[in-house]
Amino acid sequence: MNHLFVSYSRKDAGAVSRCVEYLRQNGVDIWMDVSGAGTGIPFSTKWFDVIEEAMYHAGGAIVFRSANWENSNPCKKEFALIEQCAVPRLILDPDDADNVDAVLVKVQDFLRREVQTDRNDLRTRLFSSAFAMRSGVDPYQLIPRVSQRLPIDLLRMKQLIAAIDVKKSNPDIYPSMQRYLRFARSVTIRRACAVIGAFAVTLVCVVLLLAVPQSLKQAAETNGKSFFGMAVAGEITDLIQKDPLSAIELAQKTTDSAVTPSSYSSLFLAGARLLDTNLPSLVCTPKDTFYSNVLSEPQNRNSALYDFETPAHAGTLVITDRSTGEQWSVDAPQLPEDYAWTDDGERLVFSAGTSAYIYDAFGKGGLIRLTGNRLPIREVKFIKVNDMLFACAVTEQDTAVLWRLPLPDRIAHRQGVYYGVFTNDEIPEVVYINGKDIVIRHELTERVLTPDVRGTINAQCFDVTADGSRVALICTDNDECRIACVSLEDGSVLTDVVTGCTANAVAFQADGSAIVAAASPCAILKVDVASGRITYGDFNDRAFYNLHAYGNNWVLTDAWGIGTVFDDSLHIIRELGQLTDVATPLFDLDINTDKGYLFSVCRGGANVPGCCRITLPTGAKHRLVVPQIEKTDSTTAVAMSRDGRFVAFGYANGTVHIFETGQLTFLFEHNGIGEAVSALRFSDDNRMLYMLGSTGNLYHGDVPDYVLSGSPPTTRYWDVLVQNMEQKRKAYLSGLSSEDSE
Repeated sequence: MNHLFVSYSRKDAGAVSRCVEYLRQNGVDIWMDVSGAGTGIPFSTKWFDVIEEAMYHAGGAIVFRSANWENSNPCKKEFALIEQCAVPRLILDPDDADNVDAVLVKVQDFLRREVQTDRNDLRTRLFSSAFAMRSGVDPYQLIPRVSQRLPIDLLRMKQLIAAIDVKKSNPDIYPSMQRYLRFARSVTIRRACAVIGAFAVTLVCVVLLLAVPQSLKQAAETNGKSFFGMAVAGEITDLIQKDPLSAIELAQKTTDSAVTPSSYSSLFLAGARLLDTNLPSLVCTPKDTFYSNVLSEPQNRNSALYDFETPAHAGTLVITDRSTGEQWSVDAPQLPEDYAWTDDGERLVFSAGTSAYIYDAFGKGGLIRLTGNRLPIREVKFIKVNDMLFACAVTEQDTAVLWRLPLPDRIAHRQGVYYGVFTNDEIPEVVYINGKDIVIRHELTERVLTPDVRGTINAQCFDVTADGSRVALICTDNDECRIACVSLEDGSVLTDVVTGCTANAVAFQADGSAIVAAASPCAILKVDVASGRITYGDFNDRAFYNLHAYGNNWVLTDAWGIGTVFDDSLHIIRELGQLTDVATPLFDLDINTDKGYLFSVCRGGANVPGCCRITLPTGAKHRLVVPQIEKTDSTTAVAMSRDGRFVAFGYANGTVHIFETGQLTFLFEHNGIGEAVSALRFSDDNRMLYMLGSTGNLYHGDVPDYVLSGSPPTTRYWDVLVQNMEQKRKAYLSGLSSEDSE
């Protein structure tokens, strides 16, 4: 809150960017849009969503007004939003940006006169709170903890709304603003009643010499404790990105005596998100002996595998595979300023502003943001110490910040593993396709089979029997579509038939005797493995792209993500409607038959707000909004635990989030496999999570005890969560000097 929003034309980006960086170095909090492809964020819904969020939280705006700016439609739309939000603005000419000292004086005067005022702080809080409420943020997190000022602020906010005529100037946010004021007013009344009630109970207790039962006193305190717990949760959430160590300390000070059990759900969510902060493994200064080793380590500017470039005016990485000529773009939040490659040329680290990012070019996937540093970065590099790989950022204040990266034993060099199927063994194997090869990976060993099937194997649509003995494949041979069944023991082909239509996904029946396929235009078909006989569904012009067993029935999804249930005779039982809010085919579903829950992978792009849970017996749809991932990535893998208690989602940036399936409560994040997640599986006792990475590496991570102990979150394992945060804090502070850690 209170950052300065910068509005400028991409054609003036050179001078503006240098000026903005100088302002940041002098302590000015700047929000500048430099992400996207081509000449900036595309003029689209996604672009405006990003701009809108930044504007509603802005304390002021700097407008670099030029002829280029005047002729830019996106700039005009930005300025219209500045006016709608009554944001104080400082108008500059891009030519002035070359005189950075003069601009700094103007900006500091602008901050003092118009931005850092009580009235503007109130305006910023009003607009940002209304925007957050419209976006679905828990309203309790938007109410200040200091109740004495709240009634006065509410009166001033009401006067401010009338003064700037929000109803007319910004009709989109006005209803949310009114809702916020009504909610804040009701909280004020409840707080006052709680205080009065507590005082009255205390007075009566004194008069009656504590004759009143203790339960009445506890009831009088409940509301106050509940509001306190939710306020602390909101404060922790606000501090997560700004100052994670302070957030951890605040969580530790929150004791059972101060909070009611009913508010622990909000606290637990805030605490679990703290574990998401990617704190460094080590921080050292020139006083530390290791610092000289960091500085002496050379930067590797070149990769033998890839070329790397950035367009002049966009936050985009362009990667080119030297061997194949394949080229692709990766959106970055800011223009990269410094970069380095690992010695094997597969991973890239780059700095942008005060943050560093990792990109796995070999396994592709998404960016991994390294947090915990708030100083401008001078250079970045990779360092290997005792066979452990670290990404390193050296700041302009002579501090070296290091993050340890996973460096698993690699069996083979593989690229682009987008899908995998785990077997049901106690320690599971994972099967995935690599060209014409079928790879069966188990811990640190693997077998590779090359079956004699015709055509190209579809690497994203296959299935394995429950006992892990067979795999069903879809192959394309010229214009023919074939379904094959291959033994995973010796690679022999058990069935290979031409379908006569296009099969898009396959799955075995429970006993492995038949393969069911989602297809087009016949919707669904079944292949008998022993005889090769094909049974077609009687549905012309229906195209389905995914399927999953549901007891003896089948759930299929079409190109628009609409689900349909078929029985074992290939007849429609019911329509489920749209499973996700994005119109793209799905490539992965998971269903728990006992609970009737269906979860889907949602690969719809960066603007998808999350996934959904479908309760199959009723058709009820419940949104699952994934914390902190709403605007960065769609999901790449999904798996439910065998007992149906938990669901795990994997992402292109290498993270995995675990949720409780009943209340959709976010429980835990595992981060740091360093590559996109291609497949997931819980162990039978839920204590282990197995993860397949996009390079074919197999990872596993522990599921904490506090996740397994029950849901919804309660005080029973809040202490365990705080202990985990304290361990993370100590690990981080162990790299600081005594002066820095105070």
